[in-house]
Amino acid sequence: MIYQLKVSLKNVHPPVWRRVQTYSQITFAQLHQVIQVIMEWEGTHLHIFQCRKNQLEWSGQEEHHWVLIGDPEVTSSMDWPCVDQTEEILEDWLSEENSKCFYINCLKDGFFHEILLEEILPAQPGVAYPICIQVEGVPPAESLAEDGTDDRTLTDQERLKQMNVQLQDRLQGFFEHGEVEKTSQEQWMELFQVAVHFGSLAPWEWMMDDQVFAVYDALSGQVGYCSVRGGMGDVFGLAVYVGNEGLKSLYSLKSEQEDRPDLEQRCLLVSFEDQQNLESEDYYLMKEIGFYFQEQHHQCPVFRSFLPGAFPWFLNRDEVVFLTHVLQQAIEVCRRVREGLHLMPDETGHFFLRVSSMEKEGLVWRDGVLEVEEVKQYELHVNELELHKLSKRLEMREQVLEFDYFYLPDAVQEEENQRPYFPCVSLWLDDQLGRVIGFELMKREHLAERIQNQLMALIQKLDGIPQAILIKKRNVSDILFPIARKLGIEIHVSNDLSGIRRAQQELVKMMKGVRIR
Repeated sequence: MIYQLKVSLKNVHPPVWRRVQTYSQITFAQLHQVIQVIMEWEGTHLHIFQCRKNQLEWSGQEEHHWVLIGDPEVTSSMDWPCVDQTEEILEDWLSEENSKCFYINCLKDGFFHEILLEEILPAQPGVAYPICIQVEGVPPAESLAEDGTDDRTLTDQERLKQMNVQLQDRLQGFFEHGEVEKTSQEQWMELFQVAVHFGSLAPWEWMMDDQVFAVYDALSGQVGYCSVRGGMGDVFGLAVYVGNEGLKSLYSLKSEQEDRPDLEQRCLLVSFEDQQNLESEDYYLMKEIGFYFQEQHHQCPVFRSFLPGAFPWFLNRDEVVFLTHVLQQAIEVCRRVREGLHLMPDETGHFFLRVSSMEKEGLVWRDGVLEVEEVKQYELHVNELELHKLSKRLEMREQVLEFDYFYLPDAVQEEENQRPYFPCVSLWLDDQLGRVIGFELMKREHLAERIQNQLMALIQKLDGIPQAILIKKRNVSDILFPIARKLGIEIHVSNDLSGIRRAQQELVKMMKGVRIR
């Protein structure tokens, strides 16, 4: 089921609140992530939920006793019943309409939120949850040490659209393995049928992969950047790069910046494969929905989801619905290109757009132009005050560091039916000594935050600020730039990181088969 929640920030004027719809089976840890996005918080402070439950069988407490739900490392020191936010499910605590709980962001300054369960609804086909449906007001500055001003000048509708894009970009796959609505056979069948139609059109006969166009799906709030594959005679199909992260991965793919570009993509791919290339799961899916491969199709549609650092995987429900809408519009665009429609080169930052809106009769599509501003660089993910202290306390040293990250060759699957991932290794090396001075084995999630924190820890360990950092990947320059700019560190891109390459080869041998937590 779907919960419609009203999240209100208390004790502020004018009022600040958000109305959001999400799955009832999410954990409180997941709800925390949703609230951080819709309330425009930065995730830099401690938080806690305050709830009450009619029956506390595990504790023997009285009815309606208040309980804290949060991170065990935070709640363990509190003189109050506390439970783990990663294990508690929202619907176990809020089960009736008009029931409520509370959320405190920043325990020191106390930004107090009321979470009201307004309605319990059935999931709507084609809607990507969680989704924010209404906003009111702008939250104050997150830290009371700031002057309280806010330079965000977006209208409520602009803010709403931006929030839903962020919910999809940042939380895509977050609910993928929870107890959410499963994809129906009808939704899968529709996707297969549309894909077969696209394949029979064979647009790769007159289109190249650099003729990129965009599709905005109003139901999910997502933009897909579409590239027809097959013009070079390799993979035949359509790649849909999802959101800003997808667009960045498309640019990286075209510039050949990555050693493993397939592991940096955020896209959905429909390709047309010979029967012998299908996985057993593909055969099972087609049999389950009643789709039978026919010889006149020549090749069978196969669908895969790509996430950075993850193994190509099968589509979830929201991806099935989104890709169906995109393929329907791709057929329209490709036909018109054959008839003379000119697609703008994506280097201009302008894309031909098929954009939808919700009307009484359903989704209505029209033409447009999507102007993409320069893809936003990585933000500062470390404590700015600590960074300022380092700049004042430490001096610049005549030291050059090398840095790179790479993926181990073998994917890890922690649980059955869960998407496997490729462990990521970051390496820091003293350029003059040729010695590794830092490395970390990690998952790809929150890469920018991890790398920035590694650099901060390394600077403190060295008790000095390096003069320069040599890197190989240009996206690493974007990650390090917020710190390097404040500390005066030069960043140089170099293809000759021989010390890093040797260390990488040794680590791959040493870590073969190693699993990480």
